[in-house]
Amino acid sequence: MKKQLFLPILLLFLISLSCSPGGSDPVDPPAATKGRIDFKLTDDPGTYAYFKIDIAGLEYNESDIPGITTGWVNVPLQNTGIIDIIQYSNGRELPLGTLELLPLTVKQLRLKLGTRNSFAIWSGPVGGNYAFFDMTLHPSIVNGLVIPFRINVLPNATNRIYFDFDATRSRIQTGPTAWQLLPVLRMFEAGQVSAIDGKILPKEARPYVRVIYMNHSGPGDYYDTAYGYPDTTGYFKIIGLAPARAIPDSVTGIQKVEFFPRLFPSPPYQPQEKLVQLVQNVTVNAATTILTQ
Repeated sequence: MKKQLFLPILLLFLISLSCSPGGSDPVDPPAATKGRIDFKLTDDPGTYAYFKIDIAGLEYNESDIPGITTGWVNVPLQNTGIIDIIQYSNGRELPLGTLELLPLTVKQLRLKLGTRNSFAIWSGPVGGNYAFFDMTLHPSIVNGLVIPFRINVLPNATNRIYFDFDATRSRIQTGPTAWQLLPVLRMFEAGQVSAIDGKILPKEARPYVRVIYMNHSGPGDYYDTAYGYPDTTGYFKIIGLAPARAIPDSVTGIQKVEFFPRLFPSPPYQPQEKLVQLVQNVTVNAATTILTQ
């Protein structure tokens, strides 16, 4: 018989200035007539020793015409070259670049990637030996990965835009040891989303956290998944969750959060579930979850 789980609604909120890990950046406001866009990178974690991408550039366009070749404007980047995106999971972020400009509407972004892309997986216990593989660029992104995304730049305001990479879904196997890179990522603006943090124990269970939500970024709605893998203390953080996409209730922002083990001794650790209420521009604390045997 399927067990019915009691799902308490957690109403303990840890309120921050933004759902991103560091809150608002300690930078001067943009000029009164201009707006600012801060671009940041984060990672929806996977179980890799590393996942390195070669960032070569970023451009924006005010046109939404697919395949347009004119009107692309360069974004000055402060971090380029080979970046291990696994280092920016669990709520951590990497500043990519900042742009100040007169009010306008960005409708497309183009992320340019170099050829030095690779990943490594553990060939034994985590922390031991690993096998690594190079990734060539998928033919469709040789000239850049075009991302439809709307950014309304207003005077004296800052838009904090995140590139959230899904490492696991960003590689395509083309042979026994041959792989291509085709990034799969979520784009979101910090002030329009929520985040969930908390602790999950014990570490011996090698636990992880899963959030399934409704994704509205395509032509139709579909289910998408965000993961959290805790650090050595059990702490996890998942960012970029919109209350309007919450499951089971997108009207009130009630979101189901699932906690699972990755090790299954005898007796096995039991998965758990909780409901939390997402609030825009707020980090919601899910307290401590302990998986029991």
